[in-house]
Amino acid sequence: MPIGFDESAPGEPGLGIDLTPMIDVTFLLIIFWLVVTSVAPSEPVRELELPAASVRQAAGAGHPVMIDVTGESVRPIWWLGRAFSLAELDEQLTARPLSGRAVVLRADRRADAALVARLARLCYGRGAESVAFSLQAISPRGGGR
Repeated sequence: MPIGFDESAPGEPGLGIDLTPMIDVTFLLIIFWLVVTSVAPSEPVRELELPAASVRQAAGAGHPVMIDVTGESVRPIWWLGRAFSLAELDEQLTARPLSGRAVVLRADRRADAALVARLARLCYGRGAESVAFSLQAISPRGGGR
């Protein structure tokens, strides 16, 4: 007799399927997916192609101010999770001076070099103690990545 749903009248013995193990496995799979799945970050991640460098400099003490410069034509500067033009960032840094903090500029390979230079001068003008550029380290075998 094939296994099927119990079609007998109540109180009569019959053949049935125990769904408890299948429900247990289903809940175990749901728990596994919840544990393994990564949560999306609240700030969008920007992929930057950093230029290569043959020398590495250690980061200073404390937390430096990180400013990203992308190759975008409108609002290419990212700071504190928001996009700015150079004039808009100047307004922000006037209201919130850097006061002796270190600044790290992470410029995309496609970023305008003149904009990065103006941004470095702006950071010094707004009280930055130092301005460093984040570069991609060259591996000993050569190549950037």
